[in-house]
Amino acid sequence: MNTVPQISLYDKLISYLKEKSVNFREISHRETKTSVESAAARGTKLKQGAKALLMFADNNPVLIVLSAAKKLDNAAFKKQFEVKDLRMATPEEVKQVSQVDIGAVPPFGNLFGVPVYVDEGFLLIEEIAFNAGSLSRSVIMKSADWKKLTTPKIGTYAI
Repeated sequence: MNTVPQISLYDKLISYLKEKSVNFREISHRETKTSVESAAARGTKLKQGAKALLMFADNNPVLIVLSAAKKLDNAAFKKQFEVKDLRMATPEEVKQVSQVDIGAVPPFGNLFGVPVYVDEGFLLIEEIAFNAGSLSRSVIMKSADWKKLTTPKIGTYAI
């Protein structure tokens, strides 16, 4: 029986960025578990980090993106997007939906079929950084390019 090797989310992301002719920098670093550790390993500010939260909004997976220096205001998100039930995905659900572990999910839900939402304040940060489908590989790119590639729904829900 022939099995087709599955392309990793990291490889899919890098190929996508190259295909779209976007300028970006790849960084390999020690494995990081938190946004603070990731910013230190990348040499970037915490606020530049794209916190990509895989959640379920009324039982549908969504990717909510905000600055790593902020927290999600669940009530504000639910009100703006008319969501009744909002919950974090379990580690198993994160792996099932994105094919990567918690902390490695890049802010590109479009690469794994999940709608992307972004806090408008995060778009004001010129250059963003994020784990690229790996806990030890990151990408740094312009937020304007990220916005063009993901066409996120924009709201105000970071505190």
